[in-house]
Amino acid sequence: MKYQNHRFTDKNTPVYEEVGDLLLIGTVHTADIKKSPRRKVERFLNEILKSDHLILEGYYHKATKLLQEKGEPNYERTAVNNFQGPVYYLEEGSDFRGIAERYGVRRDLIGLYDLFCDLYDIVSMSHSQDDMLDTMRTDLETKKQIYPGWNEIDSDATLRMVHVTMSNFPENPNLIADIGIMFGSYLGQLREYEILRPKTLEFNATLNGRKTEIVGADHVRCLARCLKGEDVEHPEEWKIFVEGLEPQYKDTIRRIERDIFPGQTPE
Repeated sequence: MKYQNHRFTDKNTPVYEEVGDLLLIGTVHTADIKKSPRRKVERFLNEILKSDHLILEGYYHKATKLLQEKGEPNYERTAVNNFQGPVYYLEEGSDFRGIAERYGVRRDLIGLYDLFCDLYDIVSMSHSQDDMLDTMRTDLETKKQIYPGWNEIDSDATLRMVHVTMSNFPENPNLIADIGIMFGSYLGQLREYEILRPKTLEFNATLNGRKTEIVGADHVRCLARCLKGEDVEHPEEWKIFVEGLEPQYKDTIRRIERDIFPGQTPE
């Protein structure tokens, strides 16, 4: 399974797919619903209001509350604010870090790679290296409140690793940012297969009545196939995923894991 760029934007979402009495709604999590066409918002709210159960792609209740407190006017927040019935969270109690480690990602590098997922945005908002590291710290501390297992990440050690890594690639910081995006894609595959898929099947089997589940648009196709009883592809181990990348990315990850931070890479 090779890395592929996301194809969904706020312009071609939400997407809808109904299987039995469960409706999957795929969104872009950062989409500003206030900027969406009225017809899109009306359809979305109509589907939410006629449901008996609302299921969210979320980390756990605290994380959803955190996003609400930040005031992000996305589809998920709008759904929670308008729905009067019970709300369930697909990822409550899950351990992303443990799952990634089981697939061969080094536990000590998960926080590093994850910070690189947001590197393009962080750099664009920063005016100096110190400013960039402060923004990274804020980003990491927020994720430690959201992602189960992330609270064990040592922020100071991770930020030192960021500095060391970027110092080794001064000529091409975009290479590091691209690897972060690829890691985010890989982590998304693991979450989809190991968490979203089984929890969707569980909620579908145990909740009576009409159910609406809101997830990232990239997950809709896989989850619909699962609900229809079709087989889905098992994620690759990290080392196999890396082998499938273009040479410049594969070589950079190898350099990070074997030369810059050696000693713990699984063989």
